[in-house]
Amino acid sequence: MKKDYFETLGVTPKDNVDTIRKAFWAISRICHPDTNKNPDAVRRFQEASEAYECLANPVKRQAYEAGFNTRTHNLRATVTEVVKGYSEKIKKKQKD
Repeated sequence: MKKDYFETLGVTPKDNVDTIRKAFWAISRICHPDTNKNPDAVRRFQEASEAYECLANPVKRQAYEAGFNTRTHNLRATVTEVVKGYSEKIKKKQKD
């Protein structure tokens, strides 16, 4: 089953990058392996890091949301499609 990164960070799809960053920092302060040796805290920190890495990057977030909204479980295909579409837009602008 696909992970819900929004739920992992406690944010909504409407939240902006600043809100996502604040949520990640709040979790990381509590669950960072250097400050909390509990295995559950370390796991939670790793999940939050993965979610933040995806949601803070505009291209990865767009791909994730496209897959999330359609319940597509093949995120790699979605990322490839987004990158391909972005490349095509750049080529089109260069021609114009």
